[in-house]
Amino acid sequence: MNLEELEVWCNAKPFIPFRLTVTDGRTFEITDSSQIWPGKWNVLIIVPDQSNPRRYRTHATLTLLHVTSIEPLELEMSAAN
Repeated sequence: MNLEELEVWCNAKPFIPFRLTVTDGRTFEITDSSQIWPGKWNVLIIVPDQSNPRRYRTHATLTLLHVTSIEPLELEMSAAN
């Protein structure tokens, strides 16, 4: 993954929720642009606390080279309805 490609997803107007998959198989669902902070070589992901969205539960710092795919969540959400 390169920074430019990630920034397209992060800066989309309107924002489209997406899932990042990394080389170790973990996935991160990004539902708001405030959850993700791309850097030149890394990306910081904030995982919100379900009981209080103004707080974070945890965070992850990933090297962009380990991001293997990005896919929209919108398709899954609409398929569930």
